Amino acid sequence: MQNSDFSIENVIELQKLIKYHSDLYYNKENPIISDVEYDELLDKLSILENKYDIKNKQSVSI
Repeated sequence: MQNSDFSIENVIELQKLIKYHSDLYYNKENPIISDVEYDELLDKLSILENKYDIKNKQSVSI
């Protein structure tokens, strides 16, 4: 599982970023990124979780 572009910290930060933007969109009704950008973040997270088998039940990508 060696990859210079990957670390669990990257995944955690990406999860936090997605949660932040989700809160802005759904709870505060004040998005600061486009739907396309949000979807790209989710796609990236999903790819990383699947590639490194780190998805869990509480993942924001589910």
